[in-house]
Amino acid sequence: MKEHPILFSASMIRAILNGTKTQTRRVAKRTATGHVKETGGHRRWHIADFDAYLACPYGQPGDRLWVRETWAAPHSEDGRPPRAIQCDQMRIHYLASEGRGGLVWRPSIHMPSWASRITLEITGVRVERLWEISEADAIAEGIERSYDQWRDYRTDQAVNYPSAATPIDSYRTLWEEINGPGSWDARVTSAASRARSRPAPCQTAASRPRWTS
Repeated sequence: MKEHPILFSASMIRAILNGTKTQTRRVAKRTATGHVKETGGHRRWHIADFDAYLACPYGQPGDRLWVRETWAAPHSEDGRPPRAIQCDQMRIHYLASEGRGGLVWRPSIHMPSWASRITLEITGVRVERLWEISEADAIAEGIERSYDQWRDYRTDQAVNYPSAATPIDSYRTLWEEINGPGSWDARVTSAASRARSRPAPCQTAASRPRWTS
C-alpha cells in the first residue's frame, strides 16, 4: 500500500464532503505513439490493454490519497513555513469550508500530510479517453446542479449561475477551467473511483468525510 498526495479545488472538496464526488480524472503520461506509460518507469500500454490501468499516476486499488486543499493555521503560526508548524491537535482552517477573511491562506500545494482532513482509499482505476466519459461518470465527478441546470464553470458563479446543456458539457467546462482552454481535446486520463475514507492525522472522528459509491 502506497500513499500519494492529491490536490483538489475548493468546489471539489465540498463535493467530496457532501458525497457527490466519487470519481476523479487526471492526465496519464503518453508516449509519442499514443501509448500510456507508468509514472517514473518504462512500462507502456495501449489504452485498450486490460492492464493499462497501471499507468494511473496516483496509484492502484488499495493505495491511499491524502487530499491537499487551501488551508490556514492559527495566527500564532503566521510567517512560519509548514515544516516548522507542529501538529499538536491545533485548529486548522480550510477555505472550502470557511472561506472567511482575516486568515493567512496557504496554497494547497504547501499543505503537509498531517494537516490533511481527507484521506481516500482507491478501490478502482481505469484508463479512458476523456471525451468518452458517460453522463453518470460526469455527475460522479461532483459537478454542481441547481434545479434542472448544470453549472458552467467558465463563468463566475458569484455573478450568476450559468448553465451547461448536459452533465458532460458541465464537466468539460470544469476540466478546462482546471487544465486550460482546449485541454479537453486529445487527452487520455486515468480515473480513480469507488473510494472510501480513511482516518487522517490530526483529524477527529466527527470531521472524517465519507467517499463511497
